[in-house]
Amino acid sequence: MKEFLQKQFLFDKKFGFMPYFWMIALLLFSIQPILQAQGWARWLIILLGLIFAKLYHDSYSYSKYMDLKIVAEIIIVITLSNFDSGPQFWIYLAWQIGSMSISWKKFIQYTILLTIASIASLSYYTLKTGDFTWYESLIGLFFAVASPFAARSVQTIFKKRVQLAQGNKRLETIIRQSERGRIAKDLHDNLGQSFSLITLKAELAEKLMTQDTEKASKELQDIANTSPENLSMVRQIVADLNRQTIAEALIIEAKNLQTADIFMKSKSESISDDWPNNVQNVIAAVIKEAVTNMLRYSQATEADFNFSETETNYLLNISDNGIGIKDKRENSFGLHGMEQRVKSLQGALSITSIHGTNLAISIPKDINHD
Repeated sequence: MKEFLQKQFLFDKKFGFMPYFWMIALLLFSIQPILQAQGWARWLIILLGLIFAKLYHDSYSYSKYMDLKIVAEIIIVITLSNFDSGPQFWIYLAWQIGSMSISWKKFIQYTILLTIASIASLSYYTLKTGDFTWYESLIGLFFAVASPFAARSVQTIFKKRVQLAQGNKRLETIIRQSERGRIAKDLHDNLGQSFSLITLKAELAEKLMTQDTEKASKELQDIANTSPENLSMVRQIVADLNRQTIAEALIIEAKNLQTADIFMKSKSESISDDWPNNVQNVIAAVIKEAVTNMLRYSQATEADFNFSETETNYLLNISDNGIGIKDKRENSFGLHGMEQRVKSLQGALSITSIHGTNLAISIPKDINHD
């Protein structure tokens, strides 16, 4: 039963509430023509309206009989136009054609068919009633022809957003896999080799204990000297794990901002791809802390990240349209931590809070960057 309802009456979850909104609107549009009609005409409008609604529902998924369904909808709309019930149905049909996942060739075919049917319906209505005005006729034809193109444009934007979101997810996966591969290589190439050497020396020392204590002692001393080096290597690997590039930080924080309904805009972020590793690490940490502050305190709806550089400095401006910083206590909002990170590279962090909050980060190029 659930599968039947899902296929015949409900819409795919990916379309959200919008299809249900338009179906309810279609019902409301149909009430007045139904009440105005009398006798068999009323029941005909109801029947044709239900058939149109079902065909409209089915247009949200691909069907090999779509050509026949479009023709059937056009016939229904032309018929309903005779009862002064057609205008809203024409709009639905126009936007339906523009929103369908069909080829450009098929889209043009449907749009031409819709335009011909609109002109035929308008001509018939004019001959029947004698009521004709150039202005209203041109407006009607304009919407009949332009609406499919407008709807297709909206659909294209929606698809691009979906593709962008999917691309970001794939990029996150690639980044994680790359990190796992790098860690595995470091462990294999460095620690693996060192521990193998320690094992061999330990086995050798054990054999020499009864034969040559001086050589055994030397092997044990080598093990003692190697262990701190391995410990230092482990610490370096852990430190590398905590490093993050600007691109990685933006991917993660963009998702956090989206969850909080804060629209993120980024300008010229690609120039930061070639910035030194320690600069990337510091700025990535600043971005993370700045976004955390936005989510907790700003009440913003927009966040801007503007990357740039001069001959002497790497620059980043982070701003939002929130309520700004009301309390500038020392160490408040995690600002002290950001300042310390930036100062570790002899950089500067300035904060202004007039219309929202603006963070200006500047890191000089003339210091030793790794």
